Amino acid sequence: KCDTLPTEEEVMAAAASMVGDSYQTPPMYSAIKVGGKKLYDLAREGKTVEREARPITVFSIDCKRLSDSEYSLDVHCSKGTYIRTLSADIGKKLGCGGVMKTLLRTECAGYTLDDAHTLAEIEAMTDEERDAVIRPVEELFSKYKKVTLPPFFARLARCGVEIYLKKISFRAEPSERVALYDEKGFFALGEVRSFDDGD
Repeated sequence: KCDTLPTEEEVMAAAASMVGDSYQTPPMYSAIKVGGKKLYDLAREGKTVEREARPITVFSIDCKRLSDSEYSLDVHCSKGTYIRTLSADIGKKLGCGGVMKTLLRTECAGYTLDDAHTLAEIEAMTDEERDAVIRPVEELFSKYKKVTLPPFFARLARCGVEIYLKKISFRAEPSERVALYDEKGFFALGEVRSFDDGD
């Protein structure tokens, strides 16, 4: 319990101080595995284990006062950021503690709530309406370089055979992912790897 609540200015300043690169320790109630077991399974057994802090980036925080004790946070952050931990860290910085009351993910991988539909909404749509809202799977991989393979190499790729970049006159860096297409369109996501006898 905190006898004196921080002022609005103090809360705003504490939230703003979280913007940037930092390290965050994942909470026990998370799906991260330690020793082959998920943390939330260990937590349900009443166990607490050491967790390694992981790098995160908070790009922006929009903090709004709802009451003396409640604030809403609109956070734009990197993958792997736990908002519940971020809330607790802000509370720790203020000396009064902090907990997350509710969480709503408004955007992920470029998709917003405007792009989302419930199963009930989809079931109530006509075929034409449903076709209009369904996105092609390759849209998920639009940020990756596109590689259109000739039929022979596309067949090899579909069978899981490595394809040397020099054979298809393509340049990419090791560990880089690429979207694979053939004459019919997108069919797989590939990853560039190095081999002793070439890439």
